[in-house]
Amino acid sequence: SGTSTFSIHFKKLMNNGHRMSMEILHIAKRSFHKILIANTMWETMAVPALTYGMEVLPFRVTVARDLDKHQLSLVKGLLNLPKCISSVGLIGETAVMPFRYRWHKRHLMYLHRLINLNPDTHLCKKIFDTLLVLISTPQSQYKLKKSDWLFQMLKLCKTYEIDILSAYSCSTQQWKNTIDKKVQQKWHSQWEYTMSKRKIPEGFLRPSPPSQEQYLSSPFAREIILLRNSMLMKHFLKTWDSVAL
Repeated sequence: SGTSTFSIHFKKLMNNGHRMSMEILHIAKRSFHKILIANTMWETMAVPALTYGMEVLPFRVTVARDLDKHQLSLVKGLLNLPKCISSVGLIGETAVMPFRYRWHKRHLMYLHRLINLNPDTHLCKKIFDTLLVLISTPQSQYKLKKSDWLFQMLKLCKTYEIDILSAYSCSTQQWKNTIDKKVQQKWHSQWEYTMSKRKIPEGFLRPSPPSQEQYLSSPFAREIILLRNSMLMKHFLKTWDSVAL
């Protein structure tokens, strides 16, 4: 069945995530620029492999959280941080994007690709257009289920305040820039909201919000910042809040 097929695929993802994180950690720790090497290998090798085909798979919160555990265990191992350190604080300091948002970006990018296919040569495009007509016609009795791919796409567009009609007129790069900006804003605001609900003991350091632009602008500077912050995180963040975003 479809459910069992998805379960098998997601189980393989978990195993691959653990294996890749351990292998990258082993290789990076023997390198001089271990953080730069690990980040490059994770983003260019592990992430593409772990997110392959996600754009057509139903979103699962549990799968995204499990992948985040492997991602954060790699970061903790690189910085020699204890396992009990705050995951939400670590996400803010290292700007490591949770897989929930990676998954959403893949879905939204595929939506643009699907919209711009030729319906005469692609059956999936013809089905997509037919469904849009059905759900937009008041007299139609057709209703989407919550498990339907199109329902999840429309929900994502609403969540990130994206006009689906704009996908018909903008280029792939313009759409990508819009998605990157919207996802970054959502990630930042969600992190701030989560932090506002956390009570930080007196004298403890408040983590910085995630900002990929700041860190990725200079990989070497990012490595220096992370090494410096790891010393602070060891002392101030290890005893409170172990819940990841």
